[in-house]
Amino acid sequence: MSDKYTFRFFKRSVRFWWQRRTRGWDDSETWSLDCSLAKLILPRLIKYKELSNGYPYGESEESWNNKIDEMIWTFDVLAHRFDSDFDEEHADWIRIKKGLKLFSDNCLDMWW
Repeated sequence: MSDKYTFRFFKRSVRFWWQRRTRGWDDSETWSLDCSLAKLILPRLIKYKELSNGYPYGESEESWNNKIDEMIWTFDVLAHRFDSDFDEEHADWIRIKKGLKLFSDNCLDMWW
């Protein structure tokens, strides 16, 4: 590794460290924002399912839990196993899009 590269790497590491200290996150999280957000949302969805003691009006407990499970699967794939080479017809891509739609449609109902 060249000295020039080492210095640039060190300088970037210091800048990212400072950003994490001052604002709680660094610019590198924007390189793949979908993955960064999925990693943020996933553990919270899992904990929400564990702690939640109800479900929205018009839902059954079973249907609500199925929706939460589908959202958890979606964010798990986006955070850890997403293959950006999926085409729009790939079954997992279709399932991911449905899971994201479920999340956007139901996020205001996620409280307990």
